[in-house]
Amino acid sequence: TFHKEENYYQCTKPKGNQAKLLFKGEKTDSKGYTKRTYRSSESDCKNCPLREQCCGKSTKFKKIDDSIHKEHYDRMHQKL
Repeated sequence: TFHKEENYYQCTKPKGNQAKLLFKGEKTDSKGYTKRTYRSSESDCKNCPLREQCCGKSTKFKKIDDSIHKEHYDRMHQKL
């Protein structure tokens, strides 16, 4: 779930650790698209029973990259 006012995501999966994915910055990828990166801490996900399903076997944290235009994409998908 995205919390717009505080600019972070939070895990809301039942039985999850409710980890916060904090804003880490903006980067431009090789194709020229600017993305915002959100990431949880390793300690938030370390003992989560859903870590392997959510993050993968070797990754120790959750990371989300969003387009800087995500709000526009979300509005478009709602209209569809």
